[in-house]
Amino acid sequence: MFAPLIGGEWLLVLAVLSALLVGICLFTRLPGSVWRGVAAVLLLAVLANPMIVRERREILPDIVALIIDDSPSQQLDGRADRAVAAAELIRAQLARLPDLQLREMRIGESLGGTRLFAAVEKLMFDVPAERVAGIIMISDGQVHDVPPQALQSQLSGPVHALLTGDPEQQDRRLSIAQAPKFGIV
Repeated sequence: MFAPLIGGEWLLVLAVLSALLVGICLFTRLPGSVWRGVAAVLLLAVLANPMIVRERREILPDIVALIIDDSPSQQLDGRADRAVAAAELIRAQLARLPDLQLREMRIGESLGGTRLFAAVEKLMFDVPAERVAGIIMISDGQVHDVPPQALQSQLSGPVHALLTGDPEQQDRRLSIAQAPKFGIV
């Protein structure tokens, strides 16, 4: 392997000029022509900067995060059973892939609700972005810490959400459109 000290084009130009000058010296039988040729070859060898490189590489496994929602809303309507079955299937499929490490975390409801993305940060804080193979979240879809759009692009690797709820069900939201300024109790 070579790491030339000057550009490869300049090294080639110097080699051609050196060969031409040494050839002229040899043709005209100047004394010391052979030594000039040896000096030119040594100078070109130094400028070419030859190296012996021995690399020992280890294949590091890619890492998949599996986050399983264990919040109270997950206990409704058989969602917990579907989550367990899905997690077992995912584990089995990922176990067949070589050079893949699975990190798993179950999370419950915290003070601010279901915090799946906080669990991802906690689980993958020490993993370089180029080793993240993906993030799989098994949840009913009620996540309370979805990062803003600007931060979502910083998630390394694909994020997959496996929803355990019934697709026909919809979340209900109660909002107070107009409230009196006071109330009598």
